Amino acid sequence: MAAITIKNLLVFLLLAFVFIHYIVPNLGQEYLSRCFGYILSIILAYVIAVNVKEGKVQVTGKAVVVTGCDRGIGNALARYLDRQGFRVFAGCLFETGAGAQKLKRECSRKLQVVQMDVTSDEQVAEVARFIQTDVAVSGDVLWGVVNNAGIVMIGEIEWLSFDSYRQVIEVNLMGMIRVTKAFLPMIRKCKGRIVNVSSAQGLHAAPYYSPYGISKFGVEAFSDCLRLEMDKWGVKTVIIQPGNFSAFSEVGEGNNIDKMLGLVWSGTPDHIKQVYGEDYFNNLLKLVKTQRSMGVQHDLKSLLSGIEDALIAVNPPDRLLIAEPKLFAFFVHTFPATLTDYFYKVFMLTSKDK
Repeated sequence: MAAITIKNLLVFLLLAFVFIHYIVPNLGQEYLSRCFGYILSIILAYVIAVNVKEGKVQVTGKAVVVTGCDRGIGNALARYLDRQGFRVFAGCLFETGAGAQKLKRECSRKLQVVQMDVTSDEQVAEVARFIQTDVAVSGDVLWGVVNNAGIVMIGEIEWLSFDSYRQVIEVNLMGMIRVTKAFLPMIRKCKGRIVNVSSAQGLHAAPYYSPYGISKFGVEAFSDCLRLEMDKWGVKTVIIQPGNFSAFSEVGEGNNIDKMLGLVWSGTPDHIKQVYGEDYFNNLLKLVKTQRSMGVQHDLKSLLSGIEDALIAVNPPDRLLIAEPKLFAFFVHTFPATLTDYFYKVFMLTSKDK
């Protein structure tokens, strides 16, 4: 939740007073009813108070770095922030690629594409030096960094190679840390924002996505540490937890799931393949496709506006879950593993029949 300010505290106290003195007395004389009323009053007052908007910071003169802008969410976010008036440095893995070239052609002159492989110390450091010089000349400040770059790898743990884990963690976690550390001195100077794109799987990992889940749990831990350590400098760290936006990722395109899982299966040692068998592989492929179609979101508006709020809200939330249905995310994160494991088993059995 967002940090409690004086305004939030006053709203909380006022609401708590109204609930306790005017609403609870009408619940009846039963002891349990009164206790429930008091507890509910405090919870409602807190939830309303922390969500009171504190206004927005001005965008003029502020620059942001966005990673992973070659395609998908990163590309859309770079365009969106450019339209909102930010000066955008769009980090692309391939500066001469189709996605980067479209950004150059279709966005304002304030947007600048930069070559940045988040796994490269040299490229990240070079971009940081370039931006530091550039904003010094223009008079802008580097206000925010949005760590969006990420990849996914699908497969059973026994099928996935150690290099598969290393590759995903190097991009999703180490790349985020590398970029954050490179730009943090500039962000600290203007008391800006670090926005880290995690995932609903940073709350509860799903089977067959272990490299991705591991990396996103790491994103959550790093972001929590960063938020606490940077608070004394006035820097705010916000974690964005998207749900299923695979419609805007490479995984959701065409038969990419078949290709990805097929590649993992082909690299699986023969003695492991013999244990699982081709039928199991085919059933798992069908299951994963069903998984990807559940709760898929076909509109980026909520995600883009959420990231914008993380950058410009005076008092942004520490975490922002943007998933549908949110009740499911709450269920798998909050309930005991015995229940959530049972849910997954039922889901797997029912999906095999589809």
